[in-house]
Amino acid sequence: FSSNQKRINVLKELEILRKEALTDPLTGIGNRRFAEITLKPLEVSFAEHGVPYGVLFVAIDHFKSVNDVHGHDVGDLVLRMVAQTLANSLRPLDVACRWGGEEFVLIMPIVTEGTLRGMGERQRALIESSWLDQGGNPIFVTASFGGAVSREGESGVEVIARADAQMYRSKASGRNCVSVDTGQ
Repeated sequence: FSSNQKRINVLKELEILRKEALTDPLTGIGNRRFAEITLKPLEVSFAEHGVPYGVLFVAIDHFKSVNDVHGHDVGDLVLRMVAQTLANSLRPLDVACRWGGEEFVLIMPIVTEGTLRGMGERQRALIESSWLDQGGNPIFVTASFGGAVSREGESGVEVIARADAQMYRSKASGRNCVSVDTGQ
């Protein structure tokens, strides 16, 4: 028998590199590439078996003012807080990813419009009630949510685009709310 230790070490290194390539280094959740990879099998499952999936597009409200007033280090802490709030309150099959800047996507297999709306409201309330303590001064943020459930013949990118449009609808409606594409 010969030792497999070299092969095992190579496999461990590959797994570490894969994780680094698919994880947002600031927040510790999946990055945009991971979101795009996660959507592919859901697209196939929907096309072949009709199993719907949903996307919630999330943007922290007035994030620029957090950076302007408190500095970028505190802004980074806010991003981490929101990311962990999102990630820690999902179902086991759901995925939280940082899309870019102060934006996140939540990918949720096997959902209906009602489930997606409910999950969005829950996440919104959790973010609204979370805070950072900065020298005895709490820092609160809110987030605007947009949601969309997959439609026949639609790519994951198109679902994200519809969810993104709904997020802008939430912002236009006063922020700190959830808007879901009803398909009408």
